[in-house]
Amino acid sequence: MLFRSQTANGVRVVGVDDYQVDIAPTASPYALMVENVDRPGMIGRVGSLLGELGVNISYMSVAPGQGDRALMVLGTNRALTDAEIATVTGVDNVFSARQVDLA
Repeated sequence: MLFRSQTANGVRVVGVDDYQVDIAPTASPYALMVENVDRPGMIGRVGSLLGELGVNISYMSVAPGQGDRALMVLGTNRALTDAEIATVTGVDNVFSARQVDLA
């Protein structure tokens, strides 16, 4: 579930499920939401994989969750294919990955 807030600079997404984030939906046409173990190196692993897939990241928001979980929200320049999303989900310590069309 997405939660939004109206600000002086426009609408902001301020929550995704139980995570607090801060993203501008107009900053990128797509967002990739990756729930993962909250530990060093996860941002680098996912970012490097997206680079290998030719996906440009325009912004990122990271939100700690309960226990050992965190959520990365990455603004991307293009939609990922189902196979690419499955590849992200297959990264060690990633629980789930889903894409949102913000266009």
